[in-house]
Amino acid sequence: MIKLDKISINDLQSVQITLDTLLDKTLIDSYKEIYHYFVYHAFLIDSSFKNLESYKLTSCMIGLDRKSNPVLHKNISKKKLNNLYGYMRDRKDKDARKQIYNVIKSSADMCPYCGECNPVTTLDHYLPKADFPQYSVFTSNLLPSCGTCNTGKLNTVATCYIDQPIHPYFDKSIFFNDIWIEGSISDYTTLGLNIYTNPPSLWSNDDKLRASKHFKDYRIEAEYKLRINSEASQLLYLLKNSLRMLTGTALQEYLIDCSNTPGLFENHWRKVFYRALAKDPNIFNRVQIH
Repeated sequence: MIKLDKISINDLQSVQITLDTLLDKTLIDSYKEIYHYFVYHAFLIDSSFKNLESYKLTSCMIGLDRKSNPVLHKNISKKKLNNLYGYMRDRKDKDARKQIYNVIKSSADMCPYCGECNPVTTLDHYLPKADFPQYSVFTSNLLPSCGTCNTGKLNTVATCYIDQPIHPYFDKSIFFNDIWIEGSISDYTTLGLNIYTNPPSLWSNDDKLRASKHFKDYRIEAEYKLRINSEASQLLYLLKNSLRMLTGTALQEYLIDCSNTPGLFENHWRKVFYRALAKDPNIFNRVQIH
């Protein structure tokens, strides 16, 4: 839901920088022996992400217990590939941590998946490393995330276009720039809202379905309602005190101004809340502000 710029370090450079954290020459050589394997998968993931076709990538765990540790190429097992991510994340004095993990994590203060509802606390593997360990340290597959989104989506693997979560680096601009989350007042006493997806009519049906699935999978309705309820309480207090003299037109203009708060993306919960209030023709008569 939030557009981010990918860091300049590419996937293969990330592998090399991560290998530089290792001290065991035998271990280093075992990874370098399959460098062509990383090259091949770097090409695959780059093409798939840019064409929005990551669902066409095949999990290495099809037909296998996801907890198993199969050998995937020569003497390299799933666990050995996933260990690379641990080397990057946990060796805090090394360049892989400083130049990759920390830089990606700090590229956003708030989580891009859930619409900036929660602060970034970790990195998420867009393609889960449980199914795609070959991408465990690829920068195109690592995204800043809150803990809720990182664990909440589980290790789901997309099987078609609409299953793919919105990718902050590569996805269509419509998901970032168009208004597709809206609200309507459900309770005039508390200013509670119904929150739902309503993409523009010009969108393809697949894009509408994909936005709706992302909205559901990342529990955006619940996340937004939690924050809107708090904002509504503060607004009601203001309307009964410092803003109590607002007329119908003045109130609408105030709400519109709030919905246009600079620096927020179009589908931010605050914009959804104030747009819903501003467009409701009954708000002045139904909300008890005097």
